[in-house]
Amino acid sequence: MKTIRLLFSVWLMFVTVILGGENPWRLSAKRMSSPTLGWTRSAIEGFALPTSVKPGEEIKFYVSVCDSGSQHQNYKIKIFRIPDITNALYTSSIYTGAFYPLHDANGSVINIGDYSRKAVDFKKGCKQYWEPTAISFSIPSGWQSGLYCAQLEHQSSSVSQKDYYVPFIIRSPVAGSTSNILFKFDFNTLHAYNWWGGGSLYSVAQDENLTSLTISDTIAIDRPMQFGVNFFYYANQFIKTLEDSGMVMEYCNNIDVDSSNQTESV
Repeated sequence: MKTIRLLFSVWLMFVTVILGGENPWRLSAKRMSSPTLGWTRSAIEGFALPTSVKPGEEIKFYVSVCDSGSQHQNYKIKIFRIPDITNALYTSSIYTGAFYPLHDANGSVINIGDYSRKAVDFKKGCKQYWEPTAISFSIPSGWQSGLYCAQLEHQSSSVSQKDYYVPFIIRSPVAGSTSNILFKFDFNTLHAYNWWGGGSLYSVAQDENLTSLTISDTIAIDRPMQFGVNFFYYANQFIKTLEDSGMVMEYCNNIDVDSSNQTESV
């Protein structure tokens, strides 16, 4: 019976894709038509490392906060398990953050409003700069495997964009102990199209002002994603469809799959 429900759920998602006329898992590499795209910053933004953890392990949230208002750089962290993005499993106290600028190829700071030099943070990453204010969080033992998001919530009344969403995975403590179905979150694919910090693997197709890559270049995963909460939408719908059908899944991302030392623990 569970197999029938699973096949029906997958069929339903397939029909949704066909009738919708567009593959929801395909990210567009179209031009964004913004002369300052490579320098774009949000009032609050961040990322998590490692990108995948088990209950009892520690994860760090790296946050950059920019604000000139009365409440300056205060923020909270709320954690949700997809598909429920309304009921937080955890809400932090208020933290005081810091703003971290972009950097050029020489490692020199690029101040906001300076468009004369291109940023290369998308290749070199942010961890080395953002480490001083990183927030550590131990995953509670009772949290089930799933796709989670940390909502970084700006506390200032002077900013229009108050929230930023950071995805991460919680794996099962023992692989295969709760389900034979494995949901793989395409973390690397999102980063391939992510132009935060000056460029992506598709810089030329996205915007002529983004930094182009050479054949030997790689992109960093220790940087914010530029897609906001929208990149959870289709994963949200898929997970909700299966869970509403009574299906249980275990979760990983493609970094887990590609890591040789985690082959048996995914």
